[in-house]
Amino acid sequence: MQADALWSLVAHQGHPVWLWLAIDAETRLIVGCAIGPRDTQTAQELWYSCPANYRQRAVRYTDFLPAYASVLPSKRPRAVDKATG
Repeated sequence: MQADALWSLVAHQGHPVWLWLAIDAETRLIVGCAIGPRDTQTAQELWYSCPANYRQRAVRYTDFLPAYASVLPSKRPRAVDKATG
């Protein structure tokens, strides 16, 4: 499972809105999503939007955002930078 966030400007340029996605790396299906700032609460919303079987057994690939580390269990995380794809 890969997790990442992307932003878009809504209403005016001073107010970015973040869309967080969790994607099954094999099938490319979106298995979870959340909308909110890049913080721990939104990371938690993303995590709980994913089906239980993904939360229990998936290897998770994220960037180095501290919010991921504070929410995702430390069993199988893999933090990677943008250059690795």
